[in-house]
Amino acid sequence: MISDGVKIRAQIDSESVRNVMLVNGGGSVVLIALLPNILYTPLVFAVLLTLAVWLLGLTLAVTHSVLRRKCSLIYEQYKMSPPAGTPVLGIQPKSPWVCWWSWKTLYASIVAFLVGGAIMVTLGFFNIDQLTHEPHNESMQPTPSARAD
Repeated sequence: MISDGVKIRAQIDSESVRNVMLVNGGGSVVLIALLPNILYTPLVFAVLLTLAVWLLGLTLAVTHSVLRRKCSLIYEQYKMSPPAGTPVLGIQPKSPWVCWWSWKTLYASIVAFLVGGAIMVTLGFFNIDQLTHEPHNESMQPTPSARAD
């Protein structure tokens, strides 16, 4: 029988994965929405690079969910005490390899969000003078007649 503590930890893990997916996916959606407004600015490269990193992070979070399900099955088969994975290349996991990879993909997803954010902010700061002093493409700006009163 599964203890209440195991159930609570499983629920916390599920919420953590949802949060990681939310930040990577939500950030990606925001960047996609921002893209038409910055097409003719130096931020295009930063946005596209950050978008690629955050989409990688989202993919890693989804991969974590799949691996976590397989890890759960192994724990169930061994009555919550599976054997540790065999050492490979000096790595000695304390749990089965699928569980080890599951957690590494989750942590890598979190790192991807941080790296993507750092890229965006850093490239934004490097281009701050151009962004604040160069006139933007007028065709991208709404005309006064197109605005709703």
